[in-house]
Formats: sequence, C-alpha cells, structure tokens
Amino acid sequence: MGAPNKVMEDIYTIDKLFKILSDLMNSGVGIYCVKDMHTVETGILLRHDIDNEIESALEVAKMEFNLDIQSTFYFRVAAQFYNIFSQEGGRIINSIRMMGHEIGLHFDPSIYKDIEAGFWCELRIMEDVIGENVLSTSLHEPNAYGKYPKFPGIISAYDEKVFSKETYFSDSRFGFNVTTEEIIEKARRSLVQVLFHPTMYCIRNENESPNYTHIYKTISKRFGSAVQVKYERIERLDILVMVDEPIKRLGMYNSRLHVGFLMGLQEFGHRVQVVSIDMGIKKMVAKHKPDILLIYNSTGVNSHQVRDVNCCKVLIEVDLVITFNRESRGPEWFGECGFDLVILRGALNPKTEQEMGAPTTWLPFSASTEEFYPDLSLKKEPVVSFLAQSSGMDLELYSGVVDQRVLAMKKLTEAGIYKGYHSIGEYRNNRKSAYSDVLRSSLLFLTTTEIASNTSTASPKAKMFEAMASGAVVLTPSFLGEKSLFGEKECYIKYDSDCSDIVEQAKKALNDPKRLETIRDNAFNVFLRFHTHKKRLRELNQHLQDVFHGYKVTSHWGIGPELEWWNQRVKDGKACQDYRR
Repeated sequence: MGAPNKVMEDIYTIDKLFKILSDLMNSGVGIYCVKDMHTVETGILLRHDIDNEIESALEVAKMEFNLDIQSTFYFRVAAQFYNIFSQEGGRIINSIRMMGHEIGLHFDPSIYKDIEAGFWCELRIMEDVIGENVLSTSLHEPNAYGKYPKFPGIISAYDEKVFSKETYFSDSRFGFNVTTEEIIEKARRSLVQVLFHPTMYCIRNENESPNYTHIYKTISKRFGSAVQVKYERIERLDILVMVDEPIKRLGMYNSRLHVGFLMGLQEFGHRVQVVSIDMGIKKMVAKHKPDILLIYNSTGVNSHQVRDVNCCKVLIEVDLVITFNRESRGPEWFGECGFDLVILRGALNPKTEQEMGAPTTWLPFSASTEEFYPDLSLKKEPVVSFLAQSSGMDLELYSGVVDQRVLAMKKLTEAGIYKGYHSIGEYRNNRKSAYSDVLRSSLLFLTTTEIASNTSTASPKAKMFEAMASGAVVLTPSFLGEKSLFGEKECYIKYDSDCSDIVEQAKKALNDPKRLETIRDNAFNVFLRFHTHKKRLRELNQHLQDVFHGYKVTSHWGIGPELEWWNQRVKDGKACQDYRR
C-alpha cells in the first residue's frame, strides 16, 4: 500500500522545512543526491526543482549545508524569472555547487519539437555554466503533457526505481501527503525520492493559506512594474484585428508571421476577430464594439478612417519603408491618426520616432518552435544558403535590402560557396514544411538587414530568428539592437554591409566547424530564452494590457550602442546605398 491519502498540516515555511530536514538527517537514514540513484539501495534521494526564482535555492542550500546534507538542485536553462547566465545567477548556482550539492538540468520538453536535440543542447549549456558534467535531470511539469523522455547516459529523476506511489513524495501544488515518520520508515526498507520546491517555503505570507498567487506577486515585485502588469492587470480583452487583403492572402507566410501569430493572443483568454480593412474601419468597430482596435499594417489606411474611432487604437507596422514609399506619407501621419500605440516589427530610428507624434515600441520578429526546430542528424553542405520570401519583390520599395542581397549572392556565387533555393511562394505550393526543411539543412544561412536611413534602420528580419531556431548559423551584416537581442556571446557571423568581406567571413566560418557549432548553440539558446513566438506574444499581451489600462508601455528591447555606428553610416552617405553599381 502507498502513503495515506491525506494532506499534512501546513508545512510551507522555512522553519518547518528546517524541522523536516533535521528530523530526516537525525533519523540515521542516508540522504543522497539523485546522481547516487544506482549506487545505493536504501535511503532518501533529496531533490529541489527551481522553477521560478533562484534566491530561495541558495537559502535552502545553505540550510542543508549546515545540516551536513547534500542534495540535488535542478535549474532551468529557459526560466522566465531567473537567468543562469547573469552574474547573480551564475554566482548562486556555483555557490550551491561549491557546498557539495549536485547541479542538474530541469528540462521542459514542451518547448521543443525535437525533444532529444533540445535536451542535449540545454545539457551542454548547463555544463558550460557549472564547468563540470551534468549527471542527472528532472522534467518540468511532466504531468501537463504526459511525456517522460529519457536520455542515454543521464540519470532521470523519473526513473521507475524512485517514481511510484511507494517511492516518490512531492510537495507539488502544495500537496505533500506523507509524514516525516512515514518517509523514514519507507527509506529504511528501500530507496525513496523526496522533492521540495524552495520557493514554496521561502516566499510565504503566513497570514494566508499557501498559494501561488502570493509567490508570483512577490517574484513580480523583484522585476518591477513590467512584470506586475502580468499578474495584477490581466484582463480578457475583445480585440478586433483589421488587415489589408494582401496580408490575408499570404497563406503560409501569413501563418508564420502575421495574422496566424496574432491569433496566439487567444492563449491569454482574449477574444480575437480578424476582418479586412476593406469592410470599413468605423463600420466594423461599431459592429463589434472591441476593447482594442488592432490594425495590422497601415497600407491602404487613411487617417480619417481611424481618427474618430472611439476605442483604444493600436497599430502594428511591419515595415515603415514600404509604408512611407508606397503611401507617400511621413512619420507625422501616425500622430494625425490618434493611435494610442504604434508597435514596430523593425527597429526604429529614434529621429523618426520623435517625429511620429504617437507612443511607439519595438516588437522584434520571432519564430515558432512548432515549425522551426533543429535536426542535428542532417548532413549539411559547406555552403551559404538562402531562400527568398517571393519571386516578385518590388526592387524600388525594397531597394536597400534587395540590392544588398543581390550583391551578397553575386559575390558568394563567384566564390563557389552559394546555394540558392526557389522562393518561399513556390515551395508553398509543394509542401508546407519545405521552407523550414531548407533552414534545417543549412549550415550557413544568408540574411540582409539594411533598408533605409530614415526609418527601419538595419533591422533584423524574421528569417534571422527562423534560421537560428532551425539550427543554421546566420551570416548577417550589423544591425541595430544587436546587444539587446543577443547579448555578448557570438550568435552569428558578421560581414560588412557593403559585402566587401562576405566571402572571406563565409570561408573562414565554413572552415571552422567547431566555431560554427559554438555559434549555433549560442544562438539557439538565446532564441529559446527570448525570441520564440510564445515569448513575443507575452510581450505583445503586456503592451496591449498597458495601453488599454492607460499605463506607459514598457519597452523590452533597445537599439543600444549600434546607434552611433548607424548615425555615422548615414553621415558618411553609406546607409542604403545602391549596391547594383
């Protein structure tokens, strides 16, 4: 028979956890790390999953160290509220390791299409952080998706040996259902596993019953008002999305980047309806009475259509260059429309932002982990690959970026290291996954960034994130927001925007497989932590909550030190130059 089906009295304070651990230690029963699973037959494997914040882990680790207990602490690579790569995160993890505790990987399979590839990538990252091999792993919320994958050579906390009603005792969801005496009794006869989440004991309002709401509110205060929005101002909204017909007809491309992406807002409980701008903005607002009118791309929109609309008005602008050139309008147009917020998918020149007369923020592109994921089993050619969005791009509208791309292709082709594919549009007619297949099979993938000196300056395109998500290394010119988006580690190969050194940089990279592997892993990790559709939708949801409630919109991303570089290019007349000469 298993443990009694009961819930213990409230144990969720640090003092009571100390009492439980003291009683376990004084019982004479052995307490071990999970890595010791196959070397002992009786005793307790003591484990801690670090889900949401990291400070409590250090507090419990110190307490156990003083009790002469060694246990296993599992940390997440893609945690939302702590960063194992930050100075503070690294200090805490290595402090715990130096106390003799085991550091393991707390792995979330739900974020990966290719679970095994994702696991080994995260394992290498964690080993890089702690400077030693990771020997065991635990899964994050496995009950939510019913998967308990195992990985060769790595001990699983969900091994059948210690994962049954007789051998596994957890405080998950505040449901610890066994007494200390019962644990000791079972541990004298066999090997059992006990899981305590440090956060549940260190963050507690003792005037309330144990609950996650207080934990999340406490964590949010550590991150400032930006996170408080998520927990204290969440409101289910009626959102009317209005798009022009060309956007609606983009098929697969649309599902990747545009309306399909916006429909992800339904995951936050919002009611999202999509209609064409051709149906009339005022008419549709009067009919649907939305909380927020969300116009996706201003092409074909006249200021008088939105100026007098009586609701919260948000515009998502995909590319200001197209808007300015095709519509013959300047930045002041956005202020004339009375938008409450303009969200730009491309990086914005601050000078243009000042002239717009409307609050603006930058929401960089992202990629779906459902469609874009690596396949490390593929044999990749030592060439630079590229696949265009369509075969009929307007060179006048896209002048800078297309000219730069044409020159890059020409130089790489002459060097014999370029492999071009047909357009995404042509692939779309054959097989939906063909575009992502091309990215997965690419070793080095070409992207370009320059558009125009007065608008979306040197901005990273969606292909950059999609290529990184697929395990390809990106070959790109410099762009605004590099440090903000990707940090200090090398996440791509750079070439000069005039393509003068593109062949040299490409050959150097192709001849250095170890460097390519390191860059691939760096980029993939940053992508998973910051640039998935899921992460970007959270940012978009926060922006919509902020503007709807009248709060100042919090920008997640900044242009950073690259602005000085860009301004010098504009001053020197090198921005958006004609590369076809």
